[in-house]
Amino acid sequence: MEKDDTLNKLETISNKQLDDLVATFINRNQDEIKKLKDARRPGRPANKKQDLLEMKLKAENDLYETGWKLPVLTEADNVKKFKNWKGEHSGLTSIKFQIFKKKDLVDEDSQMQ
Repeated sequence: MEKDDTLNKLETISNKQLDDLVATFINRNQDEIKKLKDARRPGRPANKKQDLLEMKLKAENDLYETGWKLPVLTEADNVKKFKNWKGEHSGLTSIKFQIFKKKDLVDEDSQMQ
């Protein structure tokens, strides 16, 4: 998952904020998909790039529904480690990860309100 400016401002994030970050990441190609659809003549099939982007979107949505391994950003110590991560694979060992499902994040957040 790409780092988001939201993390620079907060020590931890709520489940709702995590859900919003994941949704932003998953939907990052929506503008390009829309442009490709708009540029296509009526009755013509989608081009390979549009097909690829739509398959990626579906795969990432499916992954989030069934469980996506993400950094635990609800703990201040782990957020600090994530902020300091330099993008190297070896640096991931110090960061705590957990499998998050969309349903669990949304349900858990609504129960806290």
